[in-house]
Amino acid sequence: MLRQIELTCQNIIKHSKTFREELCNKILLFTFEGTNWIEHLGIAGPNKSSRTSDVIKSVKVLTAQFLCLTRMENWQQYLPDKYKNMNIFKDKSEFLNIKKQFVRYAFEEEHRRHHSSSAKEYVDDKENLLYLLMPDHKKFLYSVMERRKKEIHNQQKSGELDSYIMFQ
Repeated sequence: MLRQIELTCQNIIKHSKTFREELCNKILLFTFEGTNWIEHLGIAGPNKSSRTSDVIKSVKVLTAQFLCLTRMENWQQYLPDKYKNMNIFKDKSEFLNIKKQFVRYAFEEEHRRHHSSSAKEYVDDKENLLYLLMPDHKKFLYSVMERRKKEIHNQQKSGELDSYIMFQ
């Protein structure tokens, strides 16, 4: 079912120039709000917030759309003309920076929006967002935890272990 939703989103991206332009603008505004990049790109003036819920109704949906765009074969060809020749989309390290910043602000915004909601709802939403951004996040977390346990065990064997590490 998730694959079908992804294909539908990609189909809309392929065939709707307006949607593509709006999506790219939202991604860039969301990622670079408060920087001089926004004015440089010519997509918004200063002082206009681009992460609030009146502009981005759902951070999860925007994140899923960004993921769908970047999973498309030759996805750069679907960028609006004004973005096609920009180095931020051509250079892999520049684009990786966009993705990192986007993920950072997505988590911050989700946290801000759910800060006053009940803890259970927030945890559920956080798990869903983590799954969307990194489907194998639990496997990664467990591998880090196992590595850390081995490090502590080795320190314990060698006598280099302090009480704070044991507390962790």
